[in-house]
Amino acid sequence: MKTREVVVGPRARADIGRIADYIAIFVSPVNGDEFLDRIFEFMWRLDLAAQRGIDRADIHRGLRVIPFEKRANIAVIITEETATVVRVFHRGQDWESALRHQFGRS
Repeated sequence: MKTREVVVGPRARADIGRIADYIAIFVSPVNGDEFLDRIFEFMWRLDLAAQRGIDRADIHRGLRVIPFEKRANIAVIITEETATVVRVFHRGQDWESALRHQFGRS
């Protein structure tokens, strides 16, 4: 099985921070911290079997969108060497339009 380096990009980190802040404010700080722990654990495990989720090469070469806990979608660009998390979208966000815009496919 191919092992890849996992990279979490700056936009993805910002997305995760916003989602965790929202959970901390509107649910509880503990839940926000637990969400951070779970999503980062999930992302670090993309080093193996990164090619899961939905192939969205129509938006960007190597792009896959992976659902996380029915609460979020994680956008990852897969290359031979890396799995780069480029964005994280909370349930209900129009991730497809956002990614098309980000990669100039709108």
